[in-house]
This record gives sequence, structure tokens and C-alpha cells, in this order.
Amino acid sequence: MESKENIKISKIPTHLPKSNILVLIWQDVGSLYSIFGDHKKSIHSYERALQQNERNAIIWYKISVEYIILSNYELAIKNSYRLKEFDSNGLYFNTIIGHIYLKKGDIKKSYLSFEAAVLSKNEIDPFLAYSIGLFYESVGLFDIALKLFSKSLKKYFYHDFIVDLVYRTGVMVKVTNSGYSIRVFSVLLRERFYSRLEKKSIKIQIAHLLVLIGKYKDALDLITDILKIDQRYIFALRLRCYIFYKMNDLVNAEHSCVFTIRDLGVGDAYIWYILGLCKRESGNFEAALDHLVMSSRKDTNNWWLWNTLGILYSKIGQYSEAEKSFNSAIKTNPLFSEADYNLNILRTGNMASGDMIDLFADISETSFLSAPAVFDYPTHYHLRYKYYNGSNKVLTEYMPFESYFRT
Repeated sequence: MESKENIKISKIPTHLPKSNILVLIWQDVGSLYSIFGDHKKSIHSYERALQQNERNAIIWYKISVEYIILSNYELAIKNSYRLKEFDSNGLYFNTIIGHIYLKKGDIKKSYLSFEAAVLSKNEIDPFLAYSIGLFYESVGLFDIALKLFSKSLKKYFYHDFIVDLVYRTGVMVKVTNSGYSIRVFSVLLRERFYSRLEKKSIKIQIAHLLVLIGKYKDALDLITDILKIDQRYIFALRLRCYIFYKMNDLVNAEHSCVFTIRDLGVGDAYIWYILGLCKRESGNFEAALDHLVMSSRKDTNNWWLWNTLGILYSKIGQYSEAEKSFNSAIKTNPLFSEADYNLNILRTGNMASGDMIDLFADISETSFLSAPAVFDYPTHYHLRYKYYNGSNKVLTEYMPFESYFRT
């Protein structure tokens, strides 16, 4: 007759092989390390799980995500191709690759990868929702990005991503609701979030909020405090140049840009952009062109800059260069209807550049100051879109994901 102890043991499920049980254990250990921010140990734990079952696509996927958190994109790509061997429908592989394309500023390839991931499964994985949210943020569609971030927040357990999601939410909603945004940022200054973000990252957002409500002097005072901590902090340097330009103080705007570029050695695309605009406003089109071209060399993915260049080329009669610039804007971001509108004006022979739509990369209408806690993907200096000539038809072609996250 069996003892009670033997009966109890016999009721323990034994259908799982020992190797599978070890996979689950090491997977849980890896997840815990990830939650507490030790991503190297998390990767090591996941690799221990792979020693038991190297064909586990989810483990390969989680390792790739950890490498993304560590900004080691080379190893993330390497692991994603091992993942591809075991990812039957391509969901995990396309999610990782799409995120990396976004990091590199290749919006078109990023979009195609995310589309393939969404179509592979009738459900959006939290990291996929986060990644597609970054995609929509990068093309200026903040309302959709917020929906996706909200969807991801409901399921995500990666602590670093939670910090980044809360931070991005605060950045985006401040355009329409400064009070709510301040409350969001105050959350980041409490408890465990405090150690995850530097004070200057929060202060620069507060300075931005002051700009939104027109308190330029207070914003400049706060920027001065930030630059005492880190005189090369790019987001503060950008905002300082922007504020002077916005105040129509072209002398100080130009001085601030030149000081940043020459004395600090910070040749940022946005700084060159503001300097080019200062020269344009003063009527020095040749210098303006030189500075704007320099900005385009620093970052070829800025569609708003290509549009500005196209208008300037049109103004000085270099129509072939203008056409190339507008085409570059459209190629970089097919959703950018203003460049298409301007190109049509150019091709119809109406060379009056005053009829063209010139969008300033206005910080007050954007979230380009976002200094992500985890990711530092190429900033696109987001624009508030105005859709012309039925361009919503073009937009809908790039929104197949919408049915998956309607709220």
C-alpha cells in the first residue's frame, strides 16, 4: 500500500521533460533580472535556458530585446537571425528588425517589418505595440502612438520600458495638456523611477513646458541651470537656440548656435538648422544654404529640412536642386504631404515660393526634445501635420495597424 507521501508525489505533473522545466525556470530567472535592470545577467539566464532547448523562439526573442535595451544592436540583429530559424510566422523576428530599422531612421523598412509582424498574428505583443508606438511617434501621429503605449503599459513587465513609456507619454501629452504632463513627470521623480532618469532630463521637459506657455525667460533660466550641470547637454543647447529664434532675437540665436558649434564642438543637425534660418531671415541666402546643407549632412532623415531646402532653392532659382530636395523629403517620409504639395507647385511652373508650405520644426508643436530613458533613436523633429489635396488617402495606406488597437 502506497504511503501518503508517495501518493502526494505521484500527483505532481510529470509530463514535462526535465529540460523543459529547466527552460521555464531559467526563463523566469531571466525575466526577474530584466525587471530589476540587470540585463547582462538576464541574457546569461536566457542563454542557460537555450542550452536546454535552442529551438525556443521566445527565448531568442527575449535575448534580442535585452540587447536592444543595452543598445547593442549588432548582437540584437545577430540573435534575431537565429530567432528567425525557429519563428514560424515571423512575429518576433519582424518586431526586432522593425525596431532596429526605426533606430537607424529607416522609416520605410521599419514600417514594412512592423506590418509583416502585425499580419503574422491577430494580436500585438507588448514590445511590438511599444515599437509601433515609436514608429507613429516618429512620423508625428502622437494620438495613435499614445494608444499603443497605453496598450503596451497594460501588459509590460520590463521595468526600463515602463520608465521609457511613462516618459514618452509625458513628453507627448504636454503639447495639449501641460498640467497633466507635469503630473506625469512628477511621477518620474519619485521612488524607483528617480534613479532611472537624470534630473536634467526632467528639467529640460519642464523648460519645454515653460516655452509652451510663453515663459521664455523662466525657461532660459532653467536651461542655464541645466548647462551648469552639463554644458554639452544637447537638448538644452537646442532649446536655447530655439527660444532666441522664437523670440525673434536673431543676434542671440545666431550667437548661441555659433557658440555651440565652434566653442563646444557640438555640430548638431538642429543647431545648424536654426543657424541657417537666422541667415535666411537676415537675407543672407548663400550662408543660409550652406548651413542648411550642413544640417542635411548631419542627418539625412529630416524630411522637414529637405522641404526647407527645396523652398530656399526655389527662391534663388535653382529649380533642379529644389526638385531633388522635395523628392528627398517625400522619399524619407511618404506621409509628408507638404513636400508633395510644394513639388507639384514647382512642376506646374508656378515658381512663387511664397505659395509653398514652409514648416518650421517648431519645438512647441513637437516632442523632439524627448531624451529617452532607454532608446536614443534618430530624432525626426516631429511636425504637426496639415493634410492637403486628399493626402489622407496616402496616410491610410500607412495605417493598417489601426484595427488592432482601437479603444
